[in-house]
Amino acid sequence: MQDANPGTETHSPEPGRPAAGGEAERILRLAADPQAKTVHDILCGQFDVLHSRAGVLLTFCAVVITTTGFSGRIIAGTNRLAQGLIILGVATVMAAAWFVFAKVTRIQWVTGEVLDEGLPGVRSVLAERDRRRQALRRATGLALVGMTFYVVAIMIMLWFPGKDAVELDR
Repeated sequence: MQDANPGTETHSPEPGRPAAGGEAERILRLAADPQAKTVHDILCGQFDVLHSRAGVLLTFCAVVITTTGFSGRIIAGTNRLAQGLIILGVATVMAAAWFVFAKVTRIQWVTGEVLDEGLPGVRSVLAERDRRRQALRRATGLALVGMTFYVVAIMIMLWFPGKDAVELDR
């Protein structure tokens, strides 16, 4: 239900999310309190690092997937093992990209949290940061496993440069 004053609504358009009016009030309180603003800036900086690293990982995944579009058929043409590894590698890298999208890059504003509640609010934001950091770590590990499959497939191709054991015209 909305108040008579615009911008001070008490309900949220999304379940589980704070209302914009309440968030606006928190932002005003935050701007008036230098200590709270410093805490907010530190937390935002930490989330910026996470999102920056997630962007690097997504770029890495995109390069692997794009490269496969150009050379995957040649690598897969080496033999069945190389074919299976290249498919497994690209699928694993793609899974890592989806994991980053689902767990790390979703937007949740720090000002939407209850920073004005002091230590419990800061702990809540830190817990979310830690969940996303762990998710980024898992996605990075998944991408590295996928890249390892991919590189082993390339090594097989380079080890047997004259082989064409997989029939490409099926």
